[in-house]
Amino acid sequence: MKKKNLEAIVGNRWSGGITKELYRDEKDFNIRISSASIEPGSSKFSDFSGYKRILIILENKVTLTRENETIDLWEEDTFFFDGKDDIGSENEKQVLDFNLIWDPLNIEADLNKISGKNNLFTDKNIFIFSLDKGSNLNFNSKDYTLDKYDFIEILDREYKNMEFKGEFIVINWK
Repeated sequence: MKKKNLEAIVGNRWSGGITKELYRDEKDFNIRISSASIEPGSSKFSDFSGYKRILIILENKVTLTRENETIDLWEEDTFFFDGKDDIGSENEKQVLDFNLIWDPLNIEADLNKISGKNNLFTDKNIFIFSLDKGSNLNFNSKDYTLDKYDFIEILDREYKNMEFKGEFIVINWK
């Protein structure tokens, strides 16, 4: 288990900003976890036909368009959509988001926002992303302090008992 921070990840440019890939299934492209900065102005989201997507806004506000629908997303708002959806975005300030993209035919994935003190017992792969400075994770009787936007991936199918204190995004998959 290795702790990393979003700031340490090298990003790749896309038409609307920079994407930082935090995790991707290397063997197949069944799951990708990333964070993107969306520069001010208008942009189009990439096409991921065949995949499901979840977007969480981490900083600022973005307005999305899908067909004739307009969706305003503020910090901590969550948006579920199909990877083939034609999504446009408009924002006045730079936006930071968190993304989960997965192939529903090959894996089961769950995303949860955890706040306060919580326990989790799972046998799935898990990705933990801290939304707070000074969050705490207890795993296998060891305490880990995570700063804002620190993340940890635990890729095994052993049963895990974890205790969380703080605010996190937690993704489980198998």
